[in-house]
Amino acid sequence: MSNKERLLTPLHLLLALGVGGGVLHTLYPDSETVLKTADAQHLKTALSNPLQTAYARTLVAPNVEPVPLLQLATSLSAQHAWEASENLLTKLPGGLNPQLTQQTEKLHLLNRLDAYYADNSTHNKQAVQTQLKVLATYPQWNTITRTHLAKYSLDFGLPAQAIQHYAQLAQQDPSQTQQWLILTATTADNAGLWDTAADYWQRVHDLNPTKLNVYTYHWLESAIKAGRNTEATNYLYTLVDHLPETSSDLQRLAHLSLKLGKPALASTIYQQLANVDPESAQTWHEKAAHWSQTVGAYHLAANALTKAHNLSNDEAERLSLQYRSIDLWVTAQQPHKAALALKPLLDNKRATHLTLPHCLQVAYLAEKQQQHALASTLWTWVLAHSDDRKLWQHVALWQESRKQYTQALATWQQIETRFGVSQQTTLMRIQVLWRAEKHQQALRLARQGGKSLYKTANRYQRSILTELNKRRNNA
Repeated sequence: MSNKERLLTPLHLLLALGVGGGVLHTLYPDSETVLKTADAQHLKTALSNPLQTAYARTLVAPNVEPVPLLQLATSLSAQHAWEASENLLTKLPGGLNPQLTQQTEKLHLLNRLDAYYADNSTHNKQAVQTQLKVLATYPQWNTITRTHLAKYSLDFGLPAQAIQHYAQLAQQDPSQTQQWLILTATTADNAGLWDTAADYWQRVHDLNPTKLNVYTYHWLESAIKAGRNTEATNYLYTLVDHLPETSSDLQRLAHLSLKLGKPALASTIYQQLANVDPESAQTWHEKAAHWSQTVGAYHLAANALTKAHNLSNDEAERLSLQYRSIDLWVTAQQPHKAALALKPLLDNKRATHLTLPHCLQVAYLAEKQQQHALASTLWTWVLAHSDDRKLWQHVALWQESRKQYTQALATWQQIETRFGVSQQTTLMRIQVLWRAEKHQQALRLARQGGKSLYKTANRYQRSILTELNKRRNNA
């Protein structure tokens, strides 16, 4: 049975199947007189189809009561004689009562559906759409009729009217309220009516006893698409202290957090995921680290990467994670924690070339923060594994600035051994000896360098050379 046939009432079907002389006589008590005026062939054809006979007479009858006329039009429509049915409906008088008006509008829809399915023309489709919009304005439809009106509305591209019908069904059919609301929300979602969808998904969510259920996600996703980010964010934050214990729920919440532009919240959820999903914990820790890093929470990111490192069984991967955590601790301005992560790598001779740049970062940071003992330890390791002359010179100057004159002299001497003696290195050794108040050693070194040192020396070094020269002359 088609949807159209289901819309017909038992009375309409009775009329369609059994209209006979009794009904015709009711409509047209003087029918015999009318028939006698027709020729014999027409009379034979007419009598073989009582509906057609009634239709022909009604067209020429001056006045027909609305109820029997509407019954005949309905019977013709049931036989798919939609054109004849529509012709009869034009004879209905104005001022019909609301019930008859509603029946008439429904019959218009049935006829226009037949017209559309007969040739699928754009005009007929528009006629169906227009009629569906009219019918959606009537509040009194039974559940079956309204269900079919909703389906027709969807079939003919009228989601707003379908939503209206489903929402009304949720009110008039309390035993199936949730199912009708789900259909309402789903229809709105499919139509891109996100704001409407969010409202109805929230109603479905509220019907369920748990704070977090499958409909919660539909609600939040639609709310986000509708731009209701504050609403969605506020609800997500209410869940933070009572996060679910299932991996699938947590993954969906993390995804929603990222959609809302809340990476810090997503990071928190990924950390919880690592707790409830130990088999994939390393992955979740790495995701937590990534999103913490994007919001500048470098210490949280470093901690998460350390946890990921501890779970990895792949040597190359462990090394990469360790280097990344070191860099994050440096970015977080925490040299001691960076050094703690670095320490195991300092004894790994196979990775020295990879470790060196990371050790340099930590050493510079320790130096900057005046963590002198740590910086000294790190610089010692750096120099043992570097042939960068400028780096050696930097360490020598730093040692001098710390008044570590003995270490500075030793470093300059190693520079000369590694890279050769120059006037610059000689002048730097003289400068360190002078500051260490080892004037005699400085004087001997100045004599060895000769007067040409003046050409290379900076202002401070020339003042030292001048003072040494005076002392030599006074000796």
